[in-house]
Amino acid sequence: MSLTKTLTVNASRTWKSVRVSRIRLTPQTQPSVGRDQVKNDAGGYSFQVDKWTMLDRFLILGTENGTYYANNVDLTKQAFTNVLACIGEDGKRVVARTLEISRGGRAPKNDYALFVLALVFTTGDMNARQAAKVALPGVARTLAHLYQFVTFVTSYRGWGRALRSALDTWFYSFGHTELAYQFVKYRQREGWTVRDLLRLSHSKAQVPGIRGNLFHWATKGWEDVGALPHATPALQQIWAYERLKRETDPTAQVNLITSYRLPREAVPTKLLQETRIWQALLADMPLTARIRSLATLTARGVLTPTSLETRETVAALLDTEKLRRARVHPLSILFALRTYETGQGVLGSLKWTPVPQIITSLNDAFHSAFTTVEGTGKRILVAVDVSGSMQTARTVGPTPLSACEAAGALALTFLHSEPQAQIVAFDTAVKTLPLHTRMSLREATLLVKTLSHGGTDCSAPIQWALNSKLDFDAIIILTDSQTWYGDGHPVEWLERYEKAVGHPVKLASVAMATNQFSIVGKDSANYLTAVGFDAQIPTILNGFIAGEF
Repeated sequence: MSLTKTLTVNASRTWKSVRVSRIRLTPQTQPSVGRDQVKNDAGGYSFQVDKWTMLDRFLILGTENGTYYANNVDLTKQAFTNVLACIGEDGKRVVARTLEISRGGRAPKNDYALFVLALVFTTGDMNARQAAKVALPGVARTLAHLYQFVTFVTSYRGWGRALRSALDTWFYSFGHTELAYQFVKYRQREGWTVRDLLRLSHSKAQVPGIRGNLFHWATKGWEDVGALPHATPALQQIWAYERLKRETDPTAQVNLITSYRLPREAVPTKLLQETRIWQALLADMPLTARIRSLATLTARGVLTPTSLETRETVAALLDTEKLRRARVHPLSILFALRTYETGQGVLGSLKWTPVPQIITSLNDAFHSAFTTVEGTGKRILVAVDVSGSMQTARTVGPTPLSACEAAGALALTFLHSEPQAQIVAFDTAVKTLPLHTRMSLREATLLVKTLSHGGTDCSAPIQWALNSKLDFDAIIILTDSQTWYGDGHPVEWLERYEKAVGHPVKLASVAMATNQFSIVGKDSANYLTAVGFDAQIPTILNGFIAGEF
């Protein structure tokens, strides 16, 4: 490509001749002159994000699946070192950020927030540890989370007064009815039981009142379970759990489940083969559990094309407010859809015939699960990196999904919210990516997957816009930032592009993998580094493009 290209533009959106070749271009295998860049894992040069940005990426994306250039062990070591550095600088800030991301449902998995909180608890100063103790109920919102937290903490330190106090605080942060539900639903996880944690925390089973009765049941059981419900409402769910284990009458079993909100975990395994039991469970099943159970509910004949349960499930999936309150992450929906539409489980022998209405509602729920904001109305170029490294990098979750497939799904959301968005794909050059709003997530991810190969030139979309004489207000690049190919870094080409169009252009690098690199410099009015599957990504990008920060 000639570096003395003459283009036609001006600020009123009509093009005129402007020479843009005076801005120096540097091969991406060398650092850009005058800019603080580091060599990335692919051998090219990128900007290194600061430790706090790295912390966000770890909290949201994790490291368990690795990338093309770095395995999960290396990435975890980098993340671990970085988290410790953040704790050393400002442990209370780490706790606040962890709590914000976890409680906001911004990450597909809560494991990393629990891990970071555990590191603060074991390595932070006194103020940081106290902050971690206060934040624990907000991050470990279920007993299952608490088991994970304890596992992380005890891998670095033994039991002591601080940990016992933190657990005691957690057990007293719930009301009686909710604590009973936690005890029934999460009897054991991670090699721990409720009894273990209560005993090790020194929470006394002999405390008076209802809480004492709960502690006594969790540690010693109840000596007798009568035929009539417990007189105390807060203890009736535990009574129902104990009665269900003994009950043989089918009608009574269903009544116990529906009348006392018993969760699936409270139902004996032998009963979970029966349709009537799943129908009973569905009546009060939380939305996240309902999404996880779609395959089983279909296989057991509860969800059919004409059933009332299907209509209710579709309505729940299309209720944006319910999705928000339940903290349903977009990736959780995407993984559920990917599994459900196959009609067969990844493990085991479970098979089902997918219900078309469920597939359609999952597609719609995926877009709704992102924090909903009004579109900016700006002209936006969204560029999906489909290079080889994006095919190898995997997203956080139970089923294989490459970073480029996830990026394709994310790009589809921009078409729904931004009427003037244009989507392209790129590796070392721009490729046509014919996404449209009527396309399903499966179609979008498969389309992107077929394009995936080749090297990486993150400047290619900017060069394409320049050569095509297309005037955009913002350019969003979904990438792992492992750019190395071609003459000219993305920020250098952006300067040329801005010179040609005659106005500032926003450039956002949206990270689809956990590493320490970005194609833009420090965040500013015109540059932004964001995290791909942050549930608030539309809000973040909207504010950036609109100039709100």
